[in-house]
Amino acid sequence: MKIRKLRISLAPFFLAGLVFLLTLSLRIPSPKLPLAVVCGSHKVKIIDLSGTKVKTVWEWQASDDPCLDTLHFQKMDECKPINNGKQLLVTSSTGGCALLDTASKKALFSTYLPNAHSMELLFEDYVAVIASSKPGGDRMIIYNWREGKQLWEDSIFSGHGLAWVPERSSLYALGESELRRYHLKLSESLSLKQDTCYELPSKGGHDLIWLPSKQSLVISASKNVWEFDLKTEKFAPHPLLHKSHKVKSISFYRDKLLYVQAEESWWAHHIKLFNGPDIPVSDLRVYKARWIYSHR
Repeated sequence: MKIRKLRISLAPFFLAGLVFLLTLSLRIPSPKLPLAVVCGSHKVKIIDLSGTKVKTVWEWQASDDPCLDTLHFQKMDECKPINNGKQLLVTSSTGGCALLDTASKKALFSTYLPNAHSMELLFEDYVAVIASSKPGGDRMIIYNWREGKQLWEDSIFSGHGLAWVPERSSLYALGESELRRYHLKLSESLSLKQDTCYELPSKGGHDLIWLPSKQSLVISASKNVWEFDLKTEKFAPHPLLHKSHKVKSISFYRDKLLYVQAEESWWAHHIKLFNGPDIPVSDLRVYKARWIYSHR
């Protein structure tokens, strides 16, 4: 008896499997972008960038809270989300500073500091506010926001940025040409001491953010963007934005870099996604934009 040998070609099965995998991959949605908060002029907005068009999902201006002086919130220059966006830290170059509850649009804390430029939450009960050059500015102040009390202050020329690194109990403050580190200790009360000052590689310090995943700080200056390694205490050119001028804010979410680069004197009409399209934002002179997500 002769046994016939069957020759089976695997090519059709391979092609069918490849088509199946490609079809499956097309059905899997790409990771959704988090919401972002953007500020400028007299407004703060939370926007959705995941669609083909920018969608505003929340908007605030000082007139939403009758306890705030609208004249102090005319040029918004900081909008920093905390607690995964349940609250926002906002400041204005016209002096207004507030810790906002996003649900009620009311201020849990507010104060006035001429030419305020940034704000940071310390532990849970304290906030730091930093101000740039103007009579009454050029300084950093610490408040107990729950009690509405000023606790401490220090002078710093052209103060622009703040970053709290809880693992090191350190508050970093950015000025025109320096980066300062303050050590904080919380016992019965808050104590604060400057222990180090670093000269910036280039002048015009502007935005300051902490990258927990890399244990580094990112610093924008007038003509450059730098990365500061917290372990080695060394500055290095930022790998993506080093030669970018007039960068007003920087924000990272995984591999998504969101930033604002001035197009006019000090503001922009767009926010930028690195290696992505410029995103127009209507009715704002955009100053800063930040992703909303929990990184602590």
